[in-house]
Amino acid sequence: MKDNKRRKLHGAAAITVEKKRRRQAELQQIKETTARKTPENARIPTEAFRMDSDQTKVTPTKASTMDDKTSVTLPPQDLLHVLATAINRSPNVSKTTIPFRTTFREAIKVVEASLENLDEEFLVFRPGSAKHRRRLREEAQKVRPSDPPERVGLPVISHVDIRSAPRLPPPSEATREVLRDMARKIAKEDAEFTQPFMLLEAHLVDGHIPTVDGIFRLMGLDAEAEDATCEVEHAMIFDTGASYTTIAEEILPENFREYLRNPVHDPYRSANGVVCQVEASVAFSNQCVAEMAVVCITPASHMPNGYTGIIFGQSSCINRLNVQLTPRSVIVAKDREVPEEFWGEITVTEYVDMDGDIHAV
Repeated sequence: MKDNKRRKLHGAAAITVEKKRRRQAELQQIKETTARKTPENARIPTEAFRMDSDQTKVTPTKASTMDDKTSVTLPPQDLLHVLATAINRSPNVSKTTIPFRTTFREAIKVVEASLENLDEEFLVFRPGSAKHRRRLREEAQKVRPSDPPERVGLPVISHVDIRSAPRLPPPSEATREVLRDMARKIAKEDAEFTQPFMLLEAHLVDGHIPTVDGIFRLMGLDAEAEDATCEVEHAMIFDTGASYTTIAEEILPENFREYLRNPVHDPYRSANGVVCQVEASVAFSNQCVAEMAVVCITPASHMPNGYTGIIFGQSSCINRLNVQLTPRSVIVAKDREVPEEFWGEITVTEYVDMDGDIHAV
């Protein structure tokens, strides 16, 4: 009886120590995050994935970064395919020699020996099924940049009669002066003020627009296993007013841009750009969400204000997320300290995958 009690106490103590260790690690990560100078310089470290037993879904854990917090379970042949694709992108791979007739294990040993001096990190994504790729093609046809929409947008669910809502009292002279100052500042930053976009010209460090870090792995909608892929790590403008996620082609490697000029992509091309498939991992304030989507690749000259970067928009991205945006001013008003170089928090509570299944965070 005493031994059992002693073992229980020892187990409880071990759990407490582990919780403290995890909390210290989280605090250290927060310190490192707040030490960053600007969101533009923010970069997500390469994500590590853990192979489990026989699960077939990605199970992200609560975290504010993408460090070793998500596992994905794949058949060995799919993992080897992802590994081969990653190795193919490395310029330092040497050739191997192997007998014409061999075995699985012998082939793996030969490959392992050839990689003795080459060990690079890479992302492991679930391969899309034929059903997923079909849905992505359908999404791509919907978001072709030059296709005129049948209507401007879709209304949100609301039971509020806006016309019967009480009006605000006339503003005081002090309030009007604050509004004048805001108007002068906007006019100075964007003198023309003519573009019908939610995105105004502003530097990422100005604090006007929230950004989230992401890693995108791009490929063609009809890509084969041997076709070119492209991996991009970049801070993205979180723009709920953008109809779809858009990437300026100037931030992509030239070889992938040349690949996109191939006529095979013409079904998803328009005068403004081409639509691609993407496997994306996006780091929100409380969670990293990994999912497949479609994005538009377009010249920076076609981006709002010629922005050279990524705009994280609605179709197949934001409109599959349940998020809460809390700006820094609200957080500070609640007596929490937030450095001025941060916009605030974007917290995700739920997201919908390609199968239409909802996942709580």
